[in-house]
Amino acid sequence: MANSHSNKVVIVGGSLGGLFTGIVLQRLGHDVTILERTLSQILAGQGAGISLSSLIPPIFESFKNLTASGSPIIEFFDKYDRTGTQYYINVPSEFQYLKRDGSVKAMVTTNIRNSSASWDSLYTTLRANFDGRYEKGPGNAAKKEADDGKADYLTQLSLRRFFGKKSSLEANLVIGADRPGSAVRELLLPEVERTYGGYAAWRGTVREDCLSKEAADILQDTPSFFYYKGSHAVIYKINGINGSTKDRERFMNIVWYSNYAPSELQEILTSAFGKVQHFSIGIGKICPEIRSRQGSIASSVLTPPLSEVFQKVEQPFIQAITDNITSEAVFMNREVLLGGGALAGLRPHTTAGTAQAAMHALMLNKVFVSGEMSLGEWEMKVLK
Repeated sequence: MANSHSNKVVIVGGSLGGLFTGIVLQRLGHDVTILERTLSQILAGQGAGISLSSLIPPIFESFKNLTASGSPIIEFFDKYDRTGTQYYINVPSEFQYLKRDGSVKAMVTTNIRNSSASWDSLYTTLRANFDGRYEKGPGNAAKKEADDGKADYLTQLSLRRFFGKKSSLEANLVIGADRPGSAVRELLLPEVERTYGGYAAWRGTVREDCLSKEAADILQDTPSFFYYKGSHAVIYKINGINGSTKDRERFMNIVWYSNYAPSELQEILTSAFGKVQHFSIGIGKICPEIRSRQGSIASSVLTPPLSEVFQKVEQPFIQAITDNITSEAVFMNREVLLGGGALAGLRPHTTAGTAQAAMHALMLNKVFVSGEMSLGEWEMKVLK
């Protein structure tokens, strides 16, 4: 692919990784079509929180060796956002560890710019920049410039479903950005499996003004961790409804890791309607008995502020922690690429999965614009 003329690009996967990549290539003048199997309004309602910088020094330094700032998500929006949307909130560049009784055990200060955002806020801002769709929240579609390529975002179209309809798209480049369960990767590397890591994350949000004064005084705006034997939980603030960054309208975002044998995982991922989900169960689908049991466990093992937050989460969801990694990223005479979670699944407690996808997209700019990097070199770097 060269940037001297328009090429046709198909990206399989329209979550954050697909949108990062789509925006980079569309801004280079290429016509980009994204295929996403999930309806936009469902995709944009996942409710998860994302830390925009990894607080783990070795991971931050690794990103810093490959990008200018060490925070690829922030760097991406600084470079490509045309909407001027306040998509994140600033939180202190420090974090605290809590004792079992809820008091602060230790406070750690870092030199890392620390910001956080809701998944919804990132997704809707990226959609506004890619194809002008802003599913919910304040803001306007990004203004298109003369050199931009076309942008199409097609939903309810998985790779198999699209081709099963005997439809076709002409493309010079196909990119698999369809997350850890990648269908593109399965076609290219069927031997690479997505495997369960032995534990799962309970996730959810609560508006900060719903907390008791005691919990609010301890948690404040500081990311907080609580460790107990065999597991831990983390909590930090993110944007509120419609991306609000106003005090008392923001959400407390909790992620609580719990260990499960495979049979136990199957039990908690069985929906209220009796359907067994594979690696996650979404908002509103958790069996009430399972939710109630986890609430009782929270009361017995979590520190009081985190237990209170978890009890007040109205619609939690569960994600099994999985692993997948490939040994290749470029295929078929450089006409097919893998990126983001389709290439390598980073565990969420590294706070690096979304950052990895942003970094892969930023590095493609070096391939297709400046020639600073070849696709072979890009492949070597993304596989590190």
